[in-house]
Amino acid sequence: MNTLTQPRLTKVFRFVRCRYAEGVAELGYAFDDGEELVERIRFPQAPTIAPERVAAFNAALKLLHLIAGVSYYKAGVPPKIEVADGPLDDATADLLDALYLHGLAEFAYRNGLDLRGRVAFPRLGAERSIRSRLGAETSASSRGGTAATAGTLHLPTRTLVPIGGGKDSLVAIEAIKSVGGVATAVWVGNSPLIAACAERTGLPTLNIGRELAPGLFELNRLGAWNGHIPVTAVNSAILAVAAVLYGYDSIAFANERSASAATLEYDGQQVNHQWSKGYAFEQLLGDWLHTHVATDLEYCSLLRPYAELAITRAFAKLTPYFDVFSSCNRNFKLRGPKPADRWCGQCPKCRRSCPNHDCCRSSAATCWMTNSRQPASMRCWSIASTSRLSASAKRPKRGRRCLR
Repeated sequence: MNTLTQPRLTKVFRFVRCRYAEGVAELGYAFDDGEELVERIRFPQAPTIAPERVAAFNAALKLLHLIAGVSYYKAGVPPKIEVADGPLDDATADLLDALYLHGLAEFAYRNGLDLRGRVAFPRLGAERSIRSRLGAETSASSRGGTAATAGTLHLPTRTLVPIGGGKDSLVAIEAIKSVGGVATAVWVGNSPLIAACAERTGLPTLNIGRELAPGLFELNRLGAWNGHIPVTAVNSAILAVAAVLYGYDSIAFANERSASAATLEYDGQQVNHQWSKGYAFEQLLGDWLHTHVATDLEYCSLLRPYAELAITRAFAKLTPYFDVFSSCNRNFKLRGPKPADRWCGQCPKCRRSCPNHDCCRSSAATCWMTNSRQPASMRCWSIASTSRLSASAKRPKRGRRCLR
């Protein structure tokens, strides 16, 4: 089997191209000189991009291309990364280096790999980054547009709130509604369960489609590395593009305090299953959007100050959602209105729900929702939602693989 068909033997991962037309973004990737892998993101009823937003849109689209590549890079983890448009400025390279290293830390742990020193996006260097940025500003000005590095787009005051079908996003949405905020419930993918939750909010909805490159599944068949990716980072980049395209000045996730905590440590490296939901990524992406896309585009988490128990108690009062929500780790694959259709019974959140595992599937009003004043009945969520690898993961049987 040659290196073009066996992903683990490839030498270079290439970001080939990204383009946008009529509501569809195409993101192209390749290993070595192999066949291009093309992912498509579909933005429904996309409006025409206003001239003053073109530069900002292109900057956000490029970042989406670079971040979404994590789904493909992990298939082979080759030693070199190439970007067709050339080296990146330091801020962009720093963001991507951190995302690929920490966002893939669980993937590396479970596969016995070591990505330290392996992930290195090509960069211009400080002096060339400054010249490149000044050039971008001059170019944008000459086109009558706004420089993506420091422009104000005067985006409408309204918020995109990602919804995942679980309690956190529903608590965030109700908090925005309670203060009269203008918001849209948005999700990526075709989950009927998430769609039902979004409809129940009573807010306008936006469902963005994401189609992975078919070739990725062929690579998996051929023995690609596989495992957890920082999907929240990918969705965040998609929503940054959507915010500029549709006109929103803020993106508000519902990530809570524990998302910033490491789930385990091995070989001196902290591993956080939820790294792209944590404060470090929020700061990196928020700063990048301010300097590269628009100064008036905010990226934040509404629930960051709160612990899991406080969020659960807040959700316990939101009874209209009890018959549609699910915090199951596989809820994006589940269908149907019945509780048994909304809880898989196999993932950690379902299996560790409480001493009686059936309670979280026996009725929509589970034990931890209906009696939040009793600490014992809250145990199910406080244990299940932290996604602690230390409670369920085991070290790989083989030794850690150093790819350096």
